[in-house]
Amino acid sequence: MAKIGDDYPAKWKNLPLDGAIDSWGMYTRECTSFVANRLSIVNKFNITRPPSNWNANVWGNNAQSMGYKVDKNPTIGSVAWWNAKFHVAWVAEISGSNVLIEEYNNPAGSGNYATRWIDKNAVDGYIHFKDLGPQIDLSKYFTNNPGFVKTITDCSYYTNADFTTKKADVPKGTIVKVNDVQYSKAGYPRLKTDQGYLTANKSYVQQQNMNNYFLSNPNFVKIITDDFYYTSAEFTTKRAPIKKGVIVKVLGIEFSKFGYPRLKCEKGYLSANKIYAQQQDMSNYFTSNPGFIKMITSDFYYTSTDFSVQKEPIAKGVMVKVLGIEFSDWGYPRLKCEKGYLSANKIYVQQQNMSNYFTSNPGFVKIITDDFYYTSTDFSTRLEPITKGTVVEVLDIEFSDWGYPRLKCEKGFLSANKIYVEKFENTTEK
Repeated sequence: MAKIGDDYPAKWKNLPLDGAIDSWGMYTRECTSFVANRLSIVNKFNITRPPSNWNANVWGNNAQSMGYKVDKNPTIGSVAWWNAKFHVAWVAEISGSNVLIEEYNNPAGSGNYATRWIDKNAVDGYIHFKDLGPQIDLSKYFTNNPGFVKTITDCSYYTNADFTTKKADVPKGTIVKVNDVQYSKAGYPRLKTDQGYLTANKSYVQQQNMNNYFLSNPNFVKIITDDFYYTSAEFTTKRAPIKKGVIVKVLGIEFSKFGYPRLKCEKGYLSANKIYAQQQDMSNYFTSNPGFIKMITSDFYYTSTDFSVQKEPIAKGVMVKVLGIEFSDWGYPRLKCEKGYLSANKIYVQQQNMSNYFTSNPGFVKIITDDFYYTSTDFSTRLEPITKGTVVEVLDIEFSDWGYPRLKCEKGFLSANKIYVEKFENTTEK
């Protein structure tokens, strides 16, 4: 059995040292109180305190007088006892001549939990109130988290580490993700999983190497070989073929009943085995709506996401409002715009910060500096001046050929740049 850890009750642990008397008449946070509590919880043995003294130094003599064996042979669940050192501890594990003990208030005055290995002969004796039986051969068990295991034979999940209540069957060949290793009261290691507790005995489960699978969302993958989408994580029914070279956005990871990870995608489930799919770096593409972009180089609008038909040219430097992201049949992201589709590759476009412009109708604006109305969104011809402080109602937002937003007003177009105009809150009461 490996160490259990600090299971001393919080109601006593949070008190000052010697702050109360426990259920066995011991002062709290002392070594005696910790051992008495551990014997009660784990060994199912309660010390009955007679009128005699139960300071740590006399535990051995008191136990012998009550008929319990005290010797130099440690066993799991026995009590390590020191006379001159006024100390007792609980034996958690034995390895050759070394003994792992759990204790409280060592060094004296600390009042805290500790654990350490000692030489078996370092004590005055081992008290055998109600030992937990022979030592478990831990070499036959997983005592550290194996990550994933595969069941070698039919097994069961249980509701707790003591295996008192069966929860569900686990068929042979199931892969299980292990969250932690915990111990039963009798000292047997158990595998804690999302589904319940599973045996850690290597006769029933073996460690499973899952390095060849995606276990967390890779976000985008590229198909290495022709494959299929499936309707569920069980891969019982094919849904549609997918060609080698297609890039796919992954929504998440789900596991089959037998524990195999699958890539959940918009069109169905794909294998998470890296033989079939590899992670695709999409950092050079916009995969979510950038809002506005500016053309880095001259390019074209296209009629569809597959870029099979050019629609019209777009000049370098033009700003464009992006309505959304759509993907081609081969999985490449495209920028959906009012005039068609543009490449989402950052070689061709860059995100444009438009926070200094009104891109939606502000309702009313106040002129910050003298300016002019213009006849069109391209500001090629002035109409009439407008003075600083004038309040204007905005009818709509329109964009110039170069993508700059303009304020459409009754008398013409104004700049939407917040250097020239500011939002005006109309607080006039009718």
